[in-house]
Formats: sequence, structure tokens, C-alpha cells
Amino acid sequence: MSLKNIKPYFICQILIIFVTINILAQNSSPRWYIADDKVVYKHYWYESWNYETISDNDYYKDTINDIVYLVTYYNDIFYKKIGDSWIFFDSIPNYIEHKWQKNNCLYVSDKNFNKYKINLDTKELEPYKQQLDNIDKLQVKKIELAHCTIGCVSGHRTENRIVYKRGGKKFTIEKIINSDNDSTMLKRFPGAMDVLSIDSLFSTIVKSMKSGKIDTIQFNLNIDDKENYKKSIRNELRYFYKENQEYYNNFTTTIENIDKGTISEILSYDDNPYNSDMTGSSKTYVSFQLSNGETLIIQNVKFRMGYYGTPWIAIYKNEHFCIKSIKTGMLLDSATNGVFLPQNCKRKDLALIKIAKQFENKIQLIK
Repeated sequence: MSLKNIKPYFICQILIIFVTINILAQNSSPRWYIADDKVVYKHYWYESWNYETISDNDYYKDTINDIVYLVTYYNDIFYKKIGDSWIFFDSIPNYIEHKWQKNNCLYVSDKNFNKYKINLDTKELEPYKQQLDNIDKLQVKKIELAHCTIGCVSGHRTENRIVYKRGGKKFTIEKIINSDNDSTMLKRFPGAMDVLSIDSLFSTIVKSMKSGKIDTIQFNLNIDDKENYKKSIRNELRYFYKENQEYYNNFTTTIENIDKGTISEILSYDDNPYNSDMTGSSKTYVSFQLSNGETLIIQNVKFRMGYYGTPWIAIYKNEHFCIKSIKTGMLLDSATNGVFLPQNCKRKDLALIKIAKQFENKIQLIK
């Protein structure tokens, strides 16, 4: 049979099979190996192998059993006796985003805040659920508000922080650290914040840390919100197909039929709160100094933050939690008279664009 008699469909199928076999052959060997007491990952990229040696900075020591653990930022964990070679221990399903050590146990978590405990005595990996039984009984003694950025090319660092101290019924300014020499900073921020507003903010954060759930909010639009949305979406419509343009133009009507639970879920969503969205780095954080001497921090590393900063990453005793509560950002904005959070993260027109895009994705999945 000549090639002329073979239909194009079958030629395509043969090519797909050939490419699949080639890819499987390239990845049939382990993606990591041990060399010179180092864990090395190999990646097949653009028709060539790339090799990456994992840094020594990821070592964790079990001093009781004289064992060293290596946690990679992929999803693998290795261990060894002092002086021996590395041995593969276990993996978790997703890439490891955070790790911490406590009471001779090692803990790891992924971008979805699924947590695992490595019992260094029994060498077992098991799911772990945080325990925050007493945190809601603590009192906030000080609160610090901060914005920090580092330029990607110049490396120039800016850091603006303001600290409030509890006293009576108010939190009053204790100190200001202002690397920009911004003389208007003190004038913009309130001279004092109400104790009840900070206590309510702290309580909302703790509740979200414990539940990991979203809170449902009302997302009402007025005429100005709808007009601002139409102006904002106009610049993006040229990138969409014609049928998509109609969908986005009519979305101010469509949203009236979407329940507030779905809207809140979309506004709280971020595929990976750990990933920066700029080539430099940006961090907005609030630090609570507590009556037990510990510190609770909520932070956001995005340059373009979600609606009222949602979601936040909370850090307590080195453990990370996802704060999906939009109410957290709203209470923070209210307590600081609207000057702490960037204005863009409070704009309903930008929030509406996010809802429209995510809701379109949901529709496509259903189809």
C-alpha cells in the first residue's frame, strides 16, 4: 500500500502514538537520582535534559535519632543517617509549598494547605490537622500594618510599617518605619483604632483559620459599578471571540441570577496564594502580637491582590493557614479608614471581571 492511499487521519494517529512513546521513554527513568551525596532532579525540556541540584538549605535535623531530612520544593522527602547517602522517604500528591519542624516532628503542606506530619520516631507520613483550641481566648496587644516591595532589576527595597499598641479602648500609634520618607503616611493613617474593631478582625481571622471555609457576602451593584465595569472590560474584549464579547457585555445582567455563595467562592479563589504575580516581590501583611507572646501574621504576596486582599496566608507558630474570608479584608479596611488596602482590590468593576471569567470557566466545564 502506498502512502497516497493512507488517509490523513491515520497518519495523525501514527504520529501521536510515536510522540507518546518517545515521551514515555524519556520519562521512564526516575526524575531524581543521588550523586555525590546530592539529590539531583532532571527535567526534559526543549529536547534536552536539564539538571538541578537541590540546595543544602532544605535540611532538617532529627537530633534525637541522628537523622537528617531533605524536603524538596517538588513533592519529595529524603532522609539519611549522618555520613550516609540519601534514601527516598515519601512523596505528597502536590508540590510542597511550606515546611516546619516542631516537637521532633516535621510537617509539610501544599498550595491547597493540605498538611502532612512526618513522625521522626516512627518514620511515618500521615495527614495532619491543625489544633488551634486556645487561640481565640488570646488578646491582641499590638498590631503592625506593613507594605514591602523589592524591585526585580534594581533590587531596591521599600518598607513602610506602622505599629499600634493597645491601651484602654484604643490602639494608638507606637512607631512608624518609613523607608520612603513619605511625610503623608502619618496623616493618612488613623491616629488610633478602636479596640472592638481590632478584636472583631482578629476573631474573624481565627474563625477562618479553624474552618478554612469562605464566608458569604452580598455583592450588590449600583449604576456606577455597572458603568465602570463596561469601561474596564472594553479594553479586554478585543482579545475575546465574538460570542465571548456578547457574554461579557451582558454579564451585569447575568450576575443577577448567580447566587451569592457562588460569587463569594469565586472572589475567594486563587489557584496558588504563594505565587507572586510580578517579577519583583511584593508583600502586604498585618502582624498581631498576642498575649501569649506569640505572633499571628496574615499576608498577601500579590501585586494585584484579590477582592479585599482575599485569600490571605495566615502564619502562626510557623504553620500556614488559608484565610478565604472576604470579611477579613473588609474589617481591616474599615479599621484603617480605607487607607491600608490598595484601592484596586476594592473596585467592584475589577471584581466583576474576575467573577465573569471564573463563571465562564465553570460553564465550559459543565458543557
